[in-house]
Amino acid sequence: VFEHFSRDSFYGLMYNRMKSDNSVLQRFLEPKNDRNSMIKVTWSPQFCLLERRTNVNYINNYRVNMYDRIVTYEGPEHLSVVDSITSPTLAS
Repeated sequence: VFEHFSRDSFYGLMYNRMKSDNSVLQRFLEPKNDRNSMIKVTWSPQFCLLERRTNVNYINNYRVNMYDRIVTYEGPEHLSVVDSITSPTLAS
């Protein structure tokens, strides 16, 4: 289960809600461009595959709810686009 928090809802999570003992808390960093993206790396000794998934909504479009503006891999496929990342450094 993925949950996205604003400052106020995060405070509610930390001080007013029961939490699972097996959770991961990940900090969101403002993207350098105007859309949120995440890079996924699949690695083995024989190859390395880099893939980026970028949200289709502008991060600062407050007419769109927060979830729809920031999801990448964890959200529905129609809210993001995927592209491969190539690197000459990794190829050598």
